[in-house]
Amino acid sequence: MLLSVFGSGVAGLRHYVKRDERRLSVLHREKLLAAIALVRQINSIDELDAMQREAGDFLRETLEGYDDGAIEASDLAAYGLVLEQFHNAVIDRRTAMGAGAGNMPRIRSAKA
Repeated sequence: MLLSVFGSGVAGLRHYVKRDERRLSVLHREKLLAAIALVRQINSIDELDAMQREAGDFLRETLEGYDDGAIEASDLAAYGLVLEQFHNAVIDRRTAMGAGAGNMPRIRSAKA
């Protein structure tokens, strides 16, 4: 029983320590949601490229948090949905601007 209490204490402490990584992941997800609306107003390929690089940085940090155990799979799934919508908006905008999707890979649905 003492081992169980100790394990619960360690888990609670770990959860407390990782809270900043979870908060950062939520912040990144919110920024991506806001970026979806911004993408539809951009008229420059360079700006789209910059937004995609920033999204890539967000993804890298979020995956590091997941690997560290700070972000749960359900949170990662929600982030993935927002990221997919962001990329779809970028592809749509590139198409509307006449640039096409170029060499941008399409994100496959988790259902595939």
